[in-house]
Amino acid sequence: VKAQVSGAEPLERKVKRDITVPKSAEDEKFPFKLVGVGLPYHHGNGEITRRMLWNQERGCPYMYMNPADYSEHGSPEKVKLETPFGSVEINIGKVDDCPYEIPHGVLIVPVHYPECRKLFDINPDDSGNISPGFLKARIKQ
Repeated sequence: VKAQVSGAEPLERKVKRDITVPKSAEDEKFPFKLVGVGLPYHHGNGEITRRMLWNQERGCPYMYMNPADYSEHGSPEKVKLETPFGSVEINIGKVDDCPYEIPHGVLIVPVHYPECRKLFDINPDDSGNISPGFLKARIKQ
């Protein structure tokens, strides 16, 4: 979808971006790397997003995973996602809805939802910024 912005060149609203995580995150107990991200059209802590018509059929919260990993795990609709800091029952989002190219072994959750934030140890950095970064994770069906 292209949008015109005050006479400027058209912009792509959905641009796929690469995600990279360090190899040092590899762990047999937690084989996935979980990345917390912000997504377009999400609002605040997820309360408004939950009421949006486009989001009601998706269910909340949700995560994205690499299509090959998804198939390898039996194409589940919902899984239990665990990190060293917490766990949550979570729906699997459609990979076509995700604005990122997801590498093998990487899981993505939108951190707008409080349920997803509890998976991370989120603390302000030296600059006062809060970023969930990435963690080791595992899924159970």
